[in-house]
Amino acid sequence: MPIKSYLFNRPSFDLHQHEYNVVSTSIYGTTKWMLDPENQFSKPLDIKPGDQVIIPAKTPHACIDAPEKRCSLTICLG
Repeated sequence: MPIKSYLFNRPSFDLHQHEYNVVSTSIYGTTKWMLDPENQFSKPLDIKPGDQVIIPAKTPHACIDAPEKRCSLTICLG
């Protein structure tokens, strides 16, 4: 089970998807995520320290804003 840690002071990734489930936990800093932007009901998520984002396999997603330095811990399941 891969575990990754990301340290950025900007949005980190363009729209992409994975073949496996992903759990991302915000350690510090805030970000705005978009999950499945092609879904008409999808709205940006404001993620704060301690929040988790659970992303099912093959779900398009992106970190679209990061107004400050941030760190997240990501676990790839599958």
